[in-house]
Amino acid sequence: MEKVVRATELDVSALGLVLPDGFRIESVDLAFPGPVVPCSPWQATEGTRVDLVVQVSAEDVASYLNTKQPSGLSGFRVSTKNGQLQVVATLKVAILPVEVGAEGILEFTDGKLNFVPNRAEVGGVGAPEGMVKDQLGKINPLIDLTGWPVDTVVRSIEIGNGKIRLEGTLTLTADIPRRDPK
Repeated sequence: MEKVVRATELDVSALGLVLPDGFRIESVDLAFPGPVVPCSPWQATEGTRVDLVVQVSAEDVASYLNTKQPSGLSGFRVSTKNGQLQVVATLKVAILPVEVGAEGILEFTDGKLNFVPNRAEVGGVGAPEGMVKDQLGKINPLIDLTGWPVDTVVRSIEIGNGKIRLEGTLTLTADIPRRDPK
């Protein structure tokens, strides 16, 4: 008889989860509906579904960007309001500090969570499109699940009150740990 652990639902929560690249997630709630987990050896099997709720604070996004300092930008300030994310930073041009900013949404596509601006300014003037694209390439993706054995569906991204809340489902596309490389 195969040794397995079964449950109607298994819930796991984590607070202050820090990803390998330093991005901090305020809270993660995982719900495994009807899990069946083989014990010998232990593994999560292909097809396992996980419902998740992830919450990140605007402060954590600012801290991550301040550590990363894309293109020499510093002094990041991030706020959330009415479904929009506002990002403001300082760029040193010669010896003068110039404030740059962008406002936009978060979008999850192709396994990546990206900041997509609908407005960008440098020193209070509209930023050139080429410059915006270059900067986004250094900031995005905020989260990258490509290369992980998961199929990801994001149902909602809510932005407001100093928080970003993402709800979705992950489905394993391979056993973890893998015993037989595919």
